[in-house]
This record gives sequence, structure tokens and C-alpha cells, in this order.
Amino acid sequence: MKIHYYSDTFLLNIDTLSVALTSDCALTQSHAGILYIDSEENPNLLHLEGYNKLTNESPSDKFIWLNVPLSKSNKKLLALYCEDIFEKNKKGIPYDIELEETSFDEDLAFIKKDKFGGLTCSTLIMQIFKRHAIEIINRGTWPIREEDKSKQLLFVSRCTQKIPLLLQKEYTQQKMLAIAKGISRYRPEEVVCAASMLKYPHPFSTIDKPSKFLLKNVEEYRKKHKECQ
Repeated sequence: MKIHYYSDTFLLNIDTLSVALTSDCALTQSHAGILYIDSEENPNLLHLEGYNKLTNESPSDKFIWLNVPLSKSNKKLLALYCEDIFEKNKKGIPYDIELEETSFDEDLAFIKKDKFGGLTCSTLIMQIFKRHAIEIINRGTWPIREEDKSKQLLFVSRCTQKIPLLLQKEYTQQKMLAIAKGISRYRPEEVVCAASMLKYPHPFSTIDKPSKFLLKNVEEYRKKHKECQ
């Protein structure tokens, strides 16, 4: 696992498509995105920052990144997907803790069968790869972890404020029931780690330890960042 860090030679080290990871200064929440070179040869970072907040921006030194083990042609196509997904979804993509029945159509516009459907920063990456018929993780092996419930409840609380008032009660009830039953959470560091490793799709057992190592490196990097001093 080779971790790349932002530096004065940043542009020299960027591949056509990579996966990026950061953490907040409090080290309570990691966040993932896709770093890619667009059709005008400019580096961009595509990530879902929040509810309907799909962001495509110049990369910052908050993020580290890892290259992905794909052919040049596959990386080029996925980079074009990223560029088009941002253009086709200017109104944003809803944020949701459940992944089921979401995808991108032929024009790369986001579609959902459930009215409350959406993605997270992690599942955005998963669905972009899936649009190119690449499953980076074996979802059936992902555990339902008790310690993830507090994060899921927090996300539901934040998203409720973005839901139309008349639908907030229905939304909250649906998501609380889903959390009670158990939802696998695909943590940002796990998805980034999986995307950077050979032999897709990865079971949880092969990702657990290296993703913790990756997160530790990101947290150490963020502690030293000027924003967090």
C-alpha cells in the first residue's frame, strides 16, 4: 500500500484516477473521494460532502491518496464518468445510510427507487466503480457493527433537517427501523483501501487490518496539518 501525500510535486504524482481519504481535525470522522484528471488535464476531487452536496474541486492538502490497480483505459473511462457524474447531477445527490436500489443511468444521472434513497461518500465511490461493472468489495461479507450505529443515527439526524417537513416523520421512522434491524456501514477508509488493492471484489477479512493501518496514517497526517494545529 503506497500512500501519496500532497506536496510541491503533487501534480507529478497524480495518476489518471485514484482514491482519496481525509479525516476531520477531531479525528472522529473520515471522508473519501475520487481524485482524477479531467478531459482538460486538470486534477479534480469528486466527493459527496453532505446531503445534495456533490463537490468537484481542486484537490487540497487535507487528503492523502492511493492509486488503483486498473488499466490505463479503465482509469481513463472512470475519470470521464466522474466528470460526467458531476455535470449530470448539479443539484446534488441525497445522502443516505442505505445503499440498496441506487445507481447511475445511461446518462450518469443518479437514480433511486426509494424516495429517501441516496449515497454516502463511500458508496458514491462504490457505485461509480460499479457503473463500470467493477465491484470493489464483497458486500455480503461486511459486518453489521454495533459501534457504527451512533454514526448512522448522527447522519439520520443531520439528513432529517434536509428532508421536506411533511416527510420528516416518515423518513425518521424508516431509517430508525433500518438501523435497529442493522445496516452494514462501508467506512471511508475501508472503501478507499479496497479500491487500491488487487483482486476485486474484496471480502471484509482482507480489508479490515490494512484499512485500520490506512486510517492511522491519515489521522497522523491530519494532526500535523496547519488546519488542525
